Amino acid sequence: MIGIGMSMNHQQRGGTGETPPPPPTSHVFVVAGQSNSVGRAADDGGDFPAGVMEWRSDDTWGAIGSRLSHGVAEPEAIARPATGANFGFARAFAASYLAENPGVTLRLIGAGRGGTGFEDDEWNPGDAVYAQAVARVNAALAAAPAGSVLKGILWHQGEADAKTPAARAGYASALSSFVTAFRSDITWATADTPIVLGGHFLNVTGTYDTSAIQNAVQAMPNTHAFTGYADPSSPVEATLSDGLHLDAASATRFGAQYHAGFKAAEANTSLSQGGVITTGALARHDLPASLTAQVSTVALGTPAADRQIVLALVVRGNFGPQPLSVQVGGVDMMRMGFPSFGNSMCGLTLFTGSVPDGTTGDVDVRFDSIPRSGQLGFVALPVYGARAGLATPAGFARRLETGTGHTALNLDVDAAAGDLVFAASGSLSGPATSASFDLDTTSTAPIAAGNMAIHAGWSVQPAGPAVTRAITCSYAAPVQVPSLHALVMRPA
Repeated sequence: MIGIGMSMNHQQRGGTGETPPPPPTSHVFVVAGQSNSVGRAADDGGDFPAGVMEWRSDDTWGAIGSRLSHGVAEPEAIARPATGANFGFARAFAASYLAENPGVTLRLIGAGRGGTGFEDDEWNPGDAVYAQAVARVNAALAAAPAGSVLKGILWHQGEADAKTPAARAGYASALSSFVTAFRSDITWATADTPIVLGGHFLNVTGTYDTSAIQNAVQAMPNTHAFTGYADPSSPVEATLSDGLHLDAASATRFGAQYHAGFKAAEANTSLSQGGVITTGALARHDLPASLTAQVSTVALGTPAADRQIVLALVVRGNFGPQPLSVQVGGVDMMRMGFPSFGNSMCGLTLFTGSVPDGTTGDVDVRFDSIPRSGQLGFVALPVYGARAGLATPAGFARRLETGTGHTALNLDVDAAAGDLVFAASGSLSGPATSASFDLDTTSTAPIAAGNMAIHAGWSVQPAGPAVTRAITCSYAAPVQVPSLHALVMRPA
C-alpha cells in the first residue's frame, strides 16, 4: 500500500477515470543529508545503471552518469578524468534496487549539502537548507512524468552535530522533528513514506563524537513507524578515505544496506507492542587469537522466526584490536551503538542479528589486528519476541575505565515495561574475578582460565512506567581496565 496515495494524487492531474491505474513504473527516491549522503568516495570508473534518471542542477530530469546531482552546490558527474570526481552510496543503492525491481525507471532527487546539521540551524524545519531541499524535491516531483510514485527517502547526516555536547544532546529530538516535518512538507509524501537512516562509522577522526548520533539513528525504527536503518557494520565495518567520508568500497557496500533498510522500513508498519520477550540459555566461549577467529557449533537455543542472537564480544590486545565483522550461523550481525576499545583494555562490542534457523551455528569474527592469546571470548543469548534495534536513543550506554582497583561499574539506560535489559562486562585481574549485576540473571566466567573474565546479565523490565534504570556490575575483587555495556530491546 505504500506510495499508492502519492501515485494517485499525481495521476489525477490527467484524470484516471474508473479504470484502475497500472502499477507505477517510475519510482522516485530522495537522497538527502550532509556530505556522506552526497558522497566523497574517489571516482572508481563506475556509473549508475543504465536508465537511471536524476534531477539535475539545472532543474531538469536527465540521465545520470557516475555521480548524483544535489543541486548547484553539489552538481552532477564531472567529466572524466577529473580530480574532483566522486560518488556516494546512491549508486549501489540504485543497482541493488533495480536488481529486485526490473522494468521500472528509477528517478533520484539529490538534496544533500556537505557540512550541514541541526545545531547550526540548517536542517530544522524552516531553516534555509531545509527549505531549499524541500523546494528542490517538490519541483522535481512536479516535473516527473505521470505514473511516477515517491517510494522513499534515504537520509545520512549527523557528523555536523557530533562536535559539541549541546548538539549531541539535542540530536534525537531534532531528528524526530525533521522526519515528521520532511514527510509533511514534501508534496507526495505521507506519514507512511519510508525513510531510511544511515548508521555511523568507527574511527572518525577530529572533533567528532558520533556515538550519541548513532544511538538516535539506530533507535528510529522503534520510535517512528515506516523508518529503517542502514547498517555500516555489515557485512564488514565501513572504512573511510579521510577519517570522515566513506571510501569507494564502503560506499558500494552501504548502498546495498540502504536497500535492505528500505525494505525494513516498508515492513515497519506499526510500533504497537503485543508480544512478550523471552530468552534461551546463554552460551559462553573463548575465541582463538587470530585475525579470523571461529568457534563451531555454538548452542543457539530453539529455532524460531523471531529469534535474535545478542552477542557480547570481549577482546584485549597490544593495539586495542577491533572486530570488523561478526557472523552467527552464517548471518551477518549488526553492531549495536559503538564499541569500547583501547590499547591493552578489555574492549567490548555488542551485536544483534536475526538467526531463525538451527539449534547450533558457527560464530566467525574478523579482527583488524591479532588479539592477545587467551584474552578474548564472547557470550551469546537467544532472544525471542523482541524488535530489532535499540528501544530508544537512551537504550544503549557504554563505559570503559583505565587503571586498577575498580570494584564496580555503573551506567544508566531507559527501559519501559516488557523491555529486555541486557548488560555485559569484561575485566582483567589475576586470577580472573567473578562479577554480578543487579539484574534477574547473571553469568560470569574466566576467559581461557586466565586473568580475564566476561560477565553478562539480563532482565525483562517489570510492569510500571518507563524509568531510567541504573545498572551496576559489581566485581568480587578489584579489577583492572574494565568495560561495561548495556542495551534495551523492545517487545514486538
